[in-house]
This record gives sequence, structure tokens and C-alpha cells, in this order.
Amino acid sequence: MSYDFTPQGKVEPIHKDVVYEKEKYPEDVNEKGIELNAAPATRLHMLNFLDAITTKGRPVADIEEGHISTASCILANISMQTGRPWSMIRANASS
Repeated sequence: MSYDFTPQGKVEPIHKDVVYEKEKYPEDVNEKGIELNAAPATRLHMLNFLDAITTKGRPVADIEEGHISTASCILANISMQTGRPWSMIRANASS
């Protein structure tokens, strides 16, 4: 199986063969406790992280973004459980 993709602004289409994860990484199928649907994303995340270390750059999912996302969800849950709104402006004003 193969695919064709024509990027905008380019004349020549890209033609490649499809490679399924199970064919590319057959060891995943027999690994105990692996989530096959999440394995590709986890693999790419780890590769990006290692590349960021090598290049001394920031990974796609860096710790700052993770902290902001997690803290926002936790604060929203606390707000829902207490029935009180939470405001970033109010929190900054009191510090």
C-alpha cells in the first residue's frame, strides 16, 4: 500500500509506501502491558525528548507546558468541586 501527497506550493507530489507500526516494530506486539494504540506517540515523544537533549533545545512537550496544562485542569476541578469560580487575575493580585 502506498500514498501520494502534494504539498501546497510544490509541483511534485510525495509518493511513499505505507509502513505500519506493527511491521516496523514487531517486538511491540509481544511486549507485556504495552498499549499498542499509544506506542507510536510514546516512541515519538521519547525521540523528541532525546533530540532536545542533544541539541540543547526545548522538546515539543516541555515541562513548562506540562505544568501549565496540569495546573489548569487541577484548578478547574477544584473550582467545580467547591462551586466557586477561580480567577488567575484574582490569584495574581493576592500574591
